[in-house]
Amino acid sequence: MKTHINPNSEIRIGSTGDPPVPSGHWPDGRDRTLALKTEARKIPGAFPVPSGGSPLGTGQWPVLPTKMATATSESGIKNLFLLPALLAGLGLMPAARVTAQTFTTLYNFGGNFNPHNPEGGLVLSGNTLYGKTTSGGSSGHGTVFAVNTDGSGFTLLHDFTGGDGYAPVAGLLLSGNTLYGTTVGGSSGAATVFAVNTDGMGFLVLHVFTGDEGNSPQGDLILAGNTLYGTTMFGGTNGTGTVFSIALPPPQLAITPAGADVVLTWPVSATGFTLQSATNLISPVFWSTVSPGPVVVSGQNTVTNPISGT
Repeated sequence: MKTHINPNSEIRIGSTGDPPVPSGHWPDGRDRTLALKTEARKIPGAFPVPSGGSPLGTGQWPVLPTKMATATSESGIKNLFLLPALLAGLGLMPAARVTAQTFTTLYNFGGNFNPHNPEGGLVLSGNTLYGKTTSGGSSGHGTVFAVNTDGSGFTLLHDFTGGDGYAPVAGLLLSGNTLYGTTVGGSSGAATVFAVNTDGMGFLVLHVFTGDEGNSPQGDLILAGNTLYGTTMFGGTNGTGTVFSIALPPPQLAITPAGADVVLTWPVSATGFTLQSATNLISPVFWSTVSPGPVVVSGQNTVTNPISGT
């Protein structure tokens, strides 16, 4: 097999023993021109493949002109296997050496009563990363933290005391402005499910497990609608773990005066709820849906209405 490099951007592949064949025809006379057009690449250090050599075997490719290269088979169907190899080589060969990526340590955890031993993944919102440590904190029972993606602004959102849970092993779940998670233990050694706002406010123990309900939740939670789902590694009827669900409490509606308006907000994680109003709370009460509907601002459903006397 010989591979000829034509300076006019034509690559012809043929066998030395094949009889002459008119351009664009197979040996049986059928018009079968194969054209392979691809963007040619200049590969530093490449050289023409010697006569009789295999283009793939050398690990090098010729320097092709910066035109479209055309490959025309002149040797019949038995040489078609070289065309996929040629295509693969031209398409996958890097044009330049790949440079190393930059590794950056964003934050170093301390020891003793500083947060340490982070486990589970991080969650990202905007330019802020949220995570937790299984150890450290003022009581040594673990923490929930936030840190900016450039490593600045490390903030302790919650410091577990033991009574409200300890050793949060599983990853956090972020919905709106609320982080959800679990702890391996808590009051009387029982595991917990908790929630805390991304600003560290509003920490709440949503559930304390009993032995029959399961223990040691170490998998991540998922949220569907207004229900959390998860698993425990141990506990349950057979002591070998459980799958559980927790219906979240109704969302808390916040009402804030703003000049001549009133701003109402509630978490976007609380789905399936509609904001309604009534002008008279004496029975019978007639409720109507507030219009326009909410818009999402900073992870909160937000409705702004003018203050009226009714």
